[in-house]
Amino acid sequence: MLYENWKQYIEKGTAFSISEYPIYSDITVTSELLDGLEPMSFHNALPLKKRVGEVVIPIVVRVGICLEHKGSDWSKSNYDYYHGGWLNDEIAALMSLVLGARFHAGSSIRDFGGFEKDPLGSPRFDNLSQPPLSFVRERGHVLPEVAKSKCLDELLLLNVFSKLSHDTASKFVQCARQYQSALWLSESNPEMCWLLLISAIEIAANEWASSERNDTENLKLTYPEYYSFIEEFNSDELVENTAKTFCAVTKASSKFLKFCMNYSPTDLEQENSAGFEFTKTKLRKAFNKIYGYRSLALHAGVPFPAPMCRAPNIINSKFWQKPTGLGSSTNGATWLKDDLPMNLHLFHYLTRSILTNWLKSYS
Repeated sequence: MLYENWKQYIEKGTAFSISEYPIYSDITVTSELLDGLEPMSFHNALPLKKRVGEVVIPIVVRVGICLEHKGSDWSKSNYDYYHGGWLNDEIAALMSLVLGARFHAGSSIRDFGGFEKDPLGSPRFDNLSQPPLSFVRERGHVLPEVAKSKCLDELLLLNVFSKLSHDTASKFVQCARQYQSALWLSESNPEMCWLLLISAIEIAANEWASSERNDTENLKLTYPEYYSFIEEFNSDELVENTAKTFCAVTKASSKFLKFCMNYSPTDLEQENSAGFEFTKTKLRKAFNKIYGYRSLALHAGVPFPAPMCRAPNIINSKFWQKPTGLGSSTNGATWLKDDLPMNLHLFHYLTRSILTNWLKSYS
């Protein structure tokens, strides 16, 4: 919806009506963005917060509406681009991904033009769209960087969004919606946050990789140790049959791995953070392990390891990017050090970097 509206504005240069939407968040923002993303402008509402973590309205988005209402096609079901929201929800989701913060769009609070004759706009307040939370914990954040104030100037990256194809733009919105939901759940349900962040990457990876490696290459990438083992039998037939047998698993995981490695940052310069000894090999192994936990969670009911879901330890005034110690045991489960490659704090940083780098690749 936002993409089509933006394209219509670029083509026509005008909007037939304007709507204003409140954007809820647990943070405040700096600056305003009144130019550069027409037909949208982002206004700093300068809210007064009673305490840290309180969800307020730091931003009001003004949007020029260019789309005319079209009736639904009842000849067949169509939900390829469905994500459970409307134009204002898409804006909030894209804001979340680009800025790395929790945002939620409310319903229109004022409308101009169209059927409204008041030159000062007609006030609205149906209050139908409430933020998922009214308060986020004050300290001990699982995702500490998400709770920091953000600058609205960074939203200029969204200019790239209008240059995407219709299908890619739709998938990027679906990625952003998953990411947005993940952030609202991160402090109360980090296990689900893991799954939603991985889902956001998978949506992008599927769009990016329409035709990728063959079955044998996927097996080698996903299970390198097992591939080396069967290779010792010097039987091409064995390798091919094994690859075909596991192709449903390896195609999904190999797309995830290749996409992550292709768009991951070249180094891990996560602000005020340390602990992950970065090499491409270690990062690939970590992603592989994480995707395995994703499969266990979805298909076997085994949640993500608790140590990977906790707030990062602070060591030498830095947020640590992985669980510490030789291992961890809780609630009847035990994980050794090598089975805990990183925490959610680092994976969130990587997810956002990967998805925004993918967007930047179209600039």
